[in-house]
Amino acid sequence: MTLSEAFWKIHTDLPRQAPGSDHTTLHLFELAGNPAGCALDIGCGQGRASLLLAKAGMTVVATDTHQPFLEELESTAKAESLSEKITTRNISMDALDYPAESFDLLWAEGSAYILGWEKAIRTWRPLIKPGGILVATECWWLVDPPSEEAKQFWAEGYPTMLSAKAAADVAVRHGYSVVATYTLPASDWFDEYYNSIKSNHARLAVDADAPMKQAILYGRKEIELSENHGDEYGYVGFVLSKN
Repeated sequence: MTLSEAFWKIHTDLPRQAPGSDHTTLHLFELAGNPAGCALDIGCGQGRASLLLAKAGMTVVATDTHQPFLEELESTAKAESLSEKITTRNISMDALDYPAESFDLLWAEGSAYILGWEKAIRTWRPLIKPGGILVATECWWLVDPPSEEAKQFWAEGYPTMLSAKAAADVAVRHGYSVVATYTLPASDWFDEYYNSIKSNHARLAVDADAPMKQAILYGRKEIELSENHGDEYGYVGFVLSKN
């Protein structure tokens, strides 16, 4: 088993692949003005946000590069009679080949970091219709300066992490207006994400090989850091309007 395979095994069957909640998704949708039309869910994971957007009346294109997630979303959409509202596509977020101004809403919960905040919002902006909205949640520093322990950990895991204010400044510089921001509560980290990962750690630690032990150790360090220093950083939802 490789380290990457161990990571995916730990993250199998989780309710979510990043901090969040249905309440937060719906709150951000409300802050965006309850838009109508077509949405692109980038890095959709199992599609929790896609399902909620579809239930709110939007037509959704849900993209990810992990095919099992897309298949799970398709199955859930069928069970909830939403198949006509949701289309899935296996495509990388840096290769989105849709025509310019195709979408009223771009949605990216916990996924923009894969490209980096600045590249992501710059690359995706042409896909949004004039006056359309980008909603993205990302992990940012909430205090200045953060503790050395927190800085050292995230220097490895997310070296480009900015302050929330700096992230907003980047968005403005690339042609967006900041409509609203929302800091996710601690429960969004633990209720459906970290607590589920803890359960998988306990199960997979039995007879774990070296890569799995390494992946579990890193995950446990991340959870412990959040328990001790979670007030220093956090996921922030940005609601951005294309100028």
